[in-house]
Amino acid sequence: MTISYSQWPTTVENELIIGGGHYPQAVSDGNGGVIVCWQNVGNPGGIFMQRVNKKGYKYWSEPIHIQGEKDTETLIDHKIVTDGKGGMYVLFQDILFWDYPNVQNRHLRLHHIDSSGTFLWGKSGILIATPADTSQWCGHDPTGSCIYDGEGGAIVAWHDFRYSDRYSPYGHIFIQKYNSKGENLWNDGGIQLTDSLIQCEYPLLNSDGKGGVYVYCWFTLLCHIDRYGSVKYLDSVVGINDTIAIQSIDSDFEGGFYFTAIRYTDYPNGYLYCQRYNLEKEVLSQNDVVIDSSDRSYPWNRSKSTINSDSTFSVINRDNCIYRIGLYGNMMFGANGIAMDSIFLQRIASDINSANIVLGVSNGVYCSKFNRNGSIGWDNQPILISCEPENNIGDVVVNEDGSFIITMEQSYGYIAVKKISKNGNIGGKDSSIKTPNNNSSKIYFQLFQNYPNPFNTSTKISYHLYESANICLSIYNLGGREIIRLVDSKQNRGYHQYLWNGHDKYGKAVSSGIYICRLQVNAIKRSLNISLIK
Repeated sequence: MTISYSQWPTTVENELIIGGGHYPQAVSDGNGGVIVCWQNVGNPGGIFMQRVNKKGYKYWSEPIHIQGEKDTETLIDHKIVTDGKGGMYVLFQDILFWDYPNVQNRHLRLHHIDSSGTFLWGKSGILIATPADTSQWCGHDPTGSCIYDGEGGAIVAWHDFRYSDRYSPYGHIFIQKYNSKGENLWNDGGIQLTDSLIQCEYPLLNSDGKGGVYVYCWFTLLCHIDRYGSVKYLDSVVGINDTIAIQSIDSDFEGGFYFTAIRYTDYPNGYLYCQRYNLEKEVLSQNDVVIDSSDRSYPWNRSKSTINSDSTFSVINRDNCIYRIGLYGNMMFGANGIAMDSIFLQRIASDINSANIVLGVSNGVYCSKFNRNGSIGWDNQPILISCEPENNIGDVVVNEDGSFIITMEQSYGYIAVKKISKNGNIGGKDSSIKTPNNNSSKIYFQLFQNYPNPFNTSTKISYHLYESANICLSIYNLGGREIIRLVDSKQNRGYHQYLWNGHDKYGKAVSSGIYICRLQVNAIKRSLNISLIK
């Protein structure tokens, strides 16, 4: 591995290292760059952050150490979200030792940090929750989740122990909305969502796109809270019980949300499915879409999902299959999805054109792009973007120009970032690629250069269809006469390959020279030159 300290790496061997630790998370800096936050387990321990600008230069000479109320505190368990202005909110636990190293208390706090690294709410941020008794050991620690509210603030839900015995791991779920100044916007102390004590360390949150939030607590409740703090419980409609475990919630931008869930038929055996809920009509708007029909032991929180800009929903199941589901339950990538057998998929995101970016590991980091109809977005994908054998992929930040930045936790605890262009180039540069000005023309297929070229005895001609179509693949001489027609039929979408042995339609070998290979798909034609040398 070659370590780069400035500018985006342009090869799989080079890495832009920004720190050391674990669990990298990232948000956009609002100007084509990224702010990355991670947990450092070394000395000093705690949470650190670094900003990398759009050209790949580090904004700060050294990572910034995020701190709590006291310098002796150690910060852990961070979760970050954008503030919509290039900065971020950081939710974290600060560990306060009062009998070091034997006894500790953990407090839940929230920081607001702008893109220049200024701590807008002071050195320690604001206090969200504490243990039941801060003067002695307690058998619980407040934990929580946060999201951006779409209005410049943050919404935090947490496991609260204000009404609990100090030895009990059971607490209530509270939620609060904060504006950019750190002021409460809902009830003082937060809104209590549970009637009885439960265990739910990290409530599942997703924005409703209107300043409100959807909240799910492990087997217990599902509710919607609007921007004003009004709560509507959805348990009965969705059917929340001890046989259904929701794994993801994503707003559909249409006044409802998608969710994936495990339906346990005989715990721990079950299957993964997707549903869509229409909030306005208060009904499920489609039948269950089964993503994994095999009845088997299903692990908690394994699926990865994303909402796309066209209001469709994409998800990865345990078998590394990618599914894309429309507003009415239609399977846009086919009933069996797109299988990535040799790569362990870790992340899925949606780009500015609603294509899906998929990242996985297999003795390195690989990246693929799939258009909304399931066609491949780049030639020769999956593309190797890092040759480091041990990688955990963190957050993916998509830029307005279609490029995206990937965060990675690599061997020996290095935190690295890499930028990929919209056309799959490492380093984020597409200067050599020209995009047609006519955006209204639909691309039905890709015709790849034959191999080998020049050739002597035979050559392979390949193409990829973006959808089923009538195709005609022919070889012409320079005078425009058709030498042979290799294919003339309707074909399904996908990758196709044919061999031309240098003979005409009568089986006679043709002479050395330049020939034209023409592929016609519906009414669109593309050609390339083929060289035959004997």
